[in-house]
Amino acid sequence: MNLKLNYASKYELWGQLIRGGTDRIFVATEETPPSGARVALELTLPDLALPIVVEGFVVGRRPRSERFPAGVYLRLSEAELEKVRRYLGLVAVGEDARARRYPRYRWSFPVEFREPRLPDHTSSFDLSEEGISLSCPLECHAGQRVELTLRLPDQAPLQVAAEVVWRNDEGRTGLKFVALDKATRTALHEAVSRRAERGPADPPARRILVADDDEEILAFLSRALERHDYEVLRATTGKQALELIRTLRPQLVVLDVLVPGFDGIATCRAIRADAELADVPVIFISALDRQQLHDVANEAGANDYLQKPVGLSDLFNVVGMYLPEFRQRR
Repeated sequence: MNLKLNYASKYELWGQLIRGGTDRIFVATEETPPSGARVALELTLPDLALPIVVEGFVVGRRPRSERFPAGVYLRLSEAELEKVRRYLGLVAVGEDARARRYPRYRWSFPVEFREPRLPDHTSSFDLSEEGISLSCPLECHAGQRVELTLRLPDQAPLQVAAEVVWRNDEGRTGLKFVALDKATRTALHEAVSRRAERGPADPPARRILVADDDEEILAFLSRALERHDYEVLRATTGKQALELIRTLRPQLVVLDVLVPGFDGIATCRAIRADAELADVPVIFISALDRQQLHDVANEAGANDYLQKPVGLSDLFNVVGMYLPEFRQRR
C-alpha cells in the first residue's frame, strides 16, 4: 500500500511534518489499514524528479464526515525524519519542541526522591518509557534535575534521573527521564509493556475540558455540560488546557481557536502529536467565518467546529456525535 502527499515547496513539506513539534501526519485515503501497519509514503515536490519515499506506521484513522475526508494518521520514526532533513538540507527541530511519543499508563507504586531528599511517595502515577507525572510536594521549576528510585512491581528498583518539564497549580508535576543507560531503558520498556497488556485499570472519567479566555462563555458552556453529569475542566489558556488534558484525560475537548498564548491551533496540534492523546475528540469554537474556521480546523486536526455565539442545541448535538453516552443521557 502506497500513500502520497503533494507539496508546493520543501518548506511547506517540512513545516507540516514538524508543526507543533509532531512527527505524526494525516494522509487522506479511503484505505483502512489496521493500527500498527507499516506503509510507504511518497512525498512529492514540483522540483523533484522522483518522490521522497519514507516509511511510517498507522497510529490512528479518521472516518469520513460531512466536514473532513477519511484518512489515516502516520507516525514517522526519527530515522525517517532524519532522511527527509538530509534530503532537503533543513535542520532538526529542538528537543524541547518535540511531543511525547510513548503512551503513559496509570499505575500505583512507591517512588523515592533521592535528590532532593523526600519521604517515599506512593500514589497514582502516569508512567511511560520517557517520563512520569505525579503529585508531589516538591517546589520545583522547569529544567530542575531530580533523582528517583522507582519501585515497580515484580522487578528490582530502578534508579533514574529526570528533569522537570511542567507543574500545575494542583502540584501535579511532569518529569522527563534523562541520561538513561541501556539496562534501565530495557527495564522500563519491559515494565510498561507488561502494564499495557493488562489494559486500563479504571474506566475513563466522565470529563470534558472547555478552554476559552472569555470568562462568560467559559462559564456558560461549562454549566450547560455539567447539567449532563460531566465533570468540566476549565482553562483560560492553551498551556493550561494542555496540562489539564495530559494530567486528567478528558473524553472530549472544546477549544477556542484564539485562546491566548499557546493558541487553540497549537494546542490541537500538540494533542494530535501525543501518542496517548491523539484520539481525543477536539471541537473548535471561534467567531471566524465558516470557511476560515473549516480550514483552520482541518489543518490543525480538530474533529469538528462551532461558530460563536454557540447555541446549546448545536453544542449538545456535536458533543453527542463524539460521546454517544452523552446523547443517551439527554
